[in-house]
Amino acid sequence: MQVDFYHGLLASRGPGPRRRLMVFGWLIRFLVVMLLVRLVWRFVGGLIQGAARRQTQAVPAKGLPLVRDPVCDTYVDQARALTLRRKGETHYFCSEHCRTEFKQRP
Repeated sequence: MQVDFYHGLLASRGPGPRRRLMVFGWLIRFLVVMLLVRLVWRFVGGLIQGAARRQTQAVPAKGLPLVRDPVCDTYVDQARALTLRRKGETHYFCSEHCRTEFKQRP
């Protein structure tokens, strides 16, 4: 009969503490391997999905033509910008406020 100082008398049947630790160690290893498999699976799936998405999306041949607002120095889409012609030159603005301020300059 074995005596355990923490639990009293040990039963003679059942797995010993070493066997329980060994089973627990294998269980931890199995869970870590499953986690790694899941991470690799998601990574490869993301690569495949990203490559497929890239082929189906249409890439524009050119970017939008941007022009600089002379008052606040922001860049504006030329098609949406407000314009003002002065001395034969066209100026583009982001807002009516900037265009009015530019008109007031000498």
